[in-house]
Formats: sequence, C-alpha cells, structure tokens
Amino acid sequence: MKTSSDKMYDKYKDFDFSDAKPVAETPHLVKLQVEAGGKS
Repeated sequence: MKTSSDKMYDKYKDFDFSDAKPVAETPHLVKLQVEAGGKS
C-alpha cells in the first residue's frame, strides 16, 4: 500500500476510525461545517 502524501497522515495513521460517524450524523459537526461554508 502506498503511503499518503497528506501531512496529517503520520499523526493519525494508527487511529481506528472504523466506528466513526459521518458528519451528517453528528449535529454539532454539521453546524460547524455549515458555518464554515462547506468542506474545507
């Protein structure tokens, strides 16, 4: 597998995100995303 060129990859590569919820299912994140004008 190729490693990511994302600068944050090394910081989070060992985290388990298998049970993470989408932003749309997390109300406070939806609000922040709307306030920021969408994805950043």
